Amino acid sequence: MLMSAACVALAVAGSSQQDLRVMVWNVLRGANEVDRGPEKTLQIIREHDVDLVLLQESYDINGERPRLGEWLAGELGWTHHQAESKHLCVLTPLEIDSTFFHHEWHGVGARIRDAMGRSFLAWSIWIDW
Repeated sequence: MLMSAACVALAVAGSSQQDLRVMVWNVLRGANEVDRGPEKTLQIIREHDVDLVLLQESYDINGERPRLGEWLAGELGWTHHQAESKHLCVLTPLEIDSTFFHHEWHGVGARIRDAMGRSFLAWSIWIDW
């Protein structure tokens, strides 16, 4: 499979007991170039038990489905923010307090709050050549 993802655990400010697991993933044209790509993407996210996914290339899924980030959020029961971007998405099971939009191709962000009331900013970005 040509899709690849990076997953890292970050310590949430003020806590040494709970990590924040973040996946940053360019999903290769909305996962449309891989057989059953959206379903495989969903499976990988579930297997890695992440708290935040920052997607690039969250395009429309081939067929009668919405953009990949929106579809994944529905399948996972998560929230997402993609705004006017056809490309970038912030996806999380945590609460999104507010959202930000910089540019369709270069940045969408969200202020996210966890169950303990801690908040942080997350941006899905793409920097072209």
